[in-house]
Amino acid sequence: MNVTGKQQPELIERPASLPVPTSTKSGIALLYNEETNNTYDVCLKLTRDALTIQKLDVVCTSGTESQVNHRTVVLRRQATGSLGLSIKGGAEHNVPVVISKIFKDQVADQTGKLFVGDAVLQVNGINVEHCTHQEVVHLLRTAGDEVTITVRYLREVPSFLKLPLGSPGPDHSRVASPLFDSGLHLNGNGNNATQSPPSPSANDPKYEKRWLDAVCLPLLMARVSRYKAGTEKLRSNYFEVFALDGASTNILQFCTAAESTDWLQAISTNINELTQENIKIINKYCSADDQIVHMGWVCESPEGRVSGRRSAFKFLALRGPYFYIFKSPPVGAADWGQAETYYNLYEVLFKVHKLWMAEDCWLQARLYLGLEHSPEQQDGESLCFSILVGHGQSHTFRVELASELAVWEKSFQRAVFLEVQQIRPIRQAPCGLSLSPASCNLHSDSIRPLHKRC
Repeated sequence: MNVTGKQQPELIERPASLPVPTSTKSGIALLYNEETNNTYDVCLKLTRDALTIQKLDVVCTSGTESQVNHRTVVLRRQATGSLGLSIKGGAEHNVPVVISKIFKDQVADQTGKLFVGDAVLQVNGINVEHCTHQEVVHLLRTAGDEVTITVRYLREVPSFLKLPLGSPGPDHSRVASPLFDSGLHLNGNGNNATQSPPSPSANDPKYEKRWLDAVCLPLLMARVSRYKAGTEKLRSNYFEVFALDGASTNILQFCTAAESTDWLQAISTNINELTQENIKIINKYCSADDQIVHMGWVCESPEGRVSGRRSAFKFLALRGPYFYIFKSPPVGAADWGQAETYYNLYEVLFKVHKLWMAEDCWLQARLYLGLEHSPEQQDGESLCFSILVGHGQSHTFRVELASELAVWEKSFQRAVFLEVQQIRPIRQAPCGLSLSPASCNLHSDSIRPLHKRC
């Protein structure tokens, strides 16, 4: 009832989560290689349709260049003995010897052909790929006034390059440490006077570092996961992206959980938009009782933490009267008949394990404010839902974002509603209810034969 003179406040429904800007985004992340246990910088470029990973490389911008990815550079030692560079690494640690620092306006810098991250392959024609750190330092110090070195840029820069600069010990020992810079041994202690660089030839190649495309993952039917494969362990500032064909980004690492969440939401939003467009295209050619309501990736958890069973990614679809579970997304019409299992919607009960009042947007805000230390603090079942079927069967699925959980809940409600609408009464039978006349609608799916016992 409206009270005169007072206007009823307009009811506003709170969205499942705040809209996340879509389409384009770029930034720097770390790529973790599980095989080498190494991390290195990559540039991420997110577009509406794809996620591209770029790696740093040295490219020739002018002049003639040999076909092999090697550069041979001649260094003319300064009067003080300096080459103007530092190195790290060595065979004793099973890592290459790498240029770790180049001093501005000194010999190595003046060539314009040497870069931090270059692996040293040869010194004056001597192969040093299997030499120890001390052996390479000795060769560089005793190579004479003119030193010719051959290098190759490492696109996956070893993690030991991120270690701090070395410094002499209390006894001022001149023994080099393979994982720390040997600049002290190659450049001397004094201030090195600079000299004018030799005039470059017109045909001399010029080089510079650039970000080059290494991996491009299409986002249609792609999936994202923060969980370590086959486990329930949530990685707060890591995630992986997997394309439809199984190609992966490997593990992307970010400085903070908030930055990781931001990227995760942006990528997931683009994936969802592409999925919705794909659904619309398919539905244009399907009958009203065979429409797709929603589909997407989830992770199925073993029921009751069954021993020996591991979590597995599944692709779910709500289409027509059925709920489908696939091992991989259905690409063609024939694939819909290859479901791992499917259930009639009227036999399925959807249950959210825990209703999260704070959606992704609020979690992200708390992360930025420092009120939330890590998404790992969330309840392990906070973003899960179950499908309960007859005879005690059930499936438990986990999603990455609270907004995805809300979408699945609404999609199930809509799919069941549409299925009920499709069921038509075929016969009306008279009956009685509390001594009052009534009628009963019999539906095709509810008719069962009656047997008379004698």
